Order: sequence, then C-alpha cells, then structure tokens
Amino acid sequence: GKFGKFKKYVAHSTHVTNVRWTYDDSMLVTLGGADMSLMVWTNEMESYREKKSCDSEESDIDSEEDGGYDSDVTRENEISYTIRALSTNIRPMLGVKPHLQQKEPSVDERPPVSRAPPQPEKLQSNNVGKKKRPIEDLVLELAFGYRGRDCRNNVHYLNDGDDIIYHTASVGILHNVATGTQSFYQEHNDDILCLTVNQHPKFINIVATGQV
Repeated sequence: GKFGKFKKYVAHSTHVTNVRWTYDDSMLVTLGGADMSLMVWTNEMESYREKKSCDSEESDIDSEEDGGYDSDVTRENEISYTIRALSTNIRPMLGVKPHLQQKEPSVDERPPVSRAPPQPEKLQSNNVGKKKRPIEDLVLELAFGYRGRDCRNNVHYLNDGDDIIYHTASVGILHNVATGTQSFYQEHNDDILCLTVNQHPKFINIVATGQV
C-alpha cells in the first residue's frame, strides 16, 4: 500500500524503468532509464541477510528492530551527487582572453619604414608595386561525375558518336571521346535532373535540359 514498509537499494544513477522477477523469485532484473544499464539482484534469505551488511535505504516508518541499515542510510544521505561538469569552476584563470589579445598587424597595416636590413637591388626592383591581387575569374576545365542515382535517359551520343552529352550538378557536359576534352553549359542555377536530345532530322544536336 501507500504507507507500506520498503527498502531502497542504491545502484542506478537515475530512475528505474522496468523491474522483473525470475520464475523462482531468486533474482530481480532492473532496467535503468538514462544510465541505460541492466542490473541483476539476488534475493537473499532473511537469515543470510541479517549476517551481511547491505547498502540500502529504509522507509521512515520502518521499525528500529529491523536494524542494520541506519549507518548505510546516513552515509548515502551525506554523499554529494553533483555532476562535476555542471559545478562552478573556481580555479583562477590566467592569461588574456583571445579576443582581448593584441594581434600582429598585417602586411598592409605595417608602417612603410622597416628596421630589417635592406634587400638586394634585384629583389627591390622585382617587388616594386607588386601586391597579391584577388582572384577575378575562374575557368572550368574538367567536371568530374555524373548524376545517375535518380535520373534516367540522361546520357546521349552526338555527332555520330564523337561526343557524349550528360550532366552533373548544375552543369551540362559535352565530352569529346577522341581528345578527352569537355565543353560546358553553365546557365542553370540549380541541379539538372533531366536531359534529352531532339530526334527530328531538321534540328540536329539540339539539347534540352531541366533543373530542380
């Protein structure tokens, strides 16, 4: 019942989700929640349990004549189960935080006057007015891959088998079999999912592509 006597045995780190006895009531199997552990308990007889100390907690309404558990209950109540990772770090911190440290000035921010020894004349003449320029343009030379996991009939021959046309990502690729070079159609702004070639003899080598 609600006010019945009980003993609380400490083992799982969190709540217990399932409890089952074996067929002869000799062992008890408990399954923990967050600790995800399975524990097997032995059901000891009363005579054996009186001789052996147990790590347990009794209910407040349990009588004193049962005995043998008061010291265990006191010890368990004094244990602190605070997680170290969540406790406040009181260790003094030394040094300067990264965002407060003084950064070394870049090449552009440094003053023009330098205490370093002068460079040879040949190096001086080559480095005058020479600065790293940002990349202005990139040219695609080779596209690797082919989209075939979710597309069908998207590879075709052109020019009597001299060229192969297909696509990958958002690029349409025309691959020349003899030279191994590629030319590209890069007007799509998303992945190409379909590609077909016109079969009418009046409109040779006209290709249509569709994107997502």
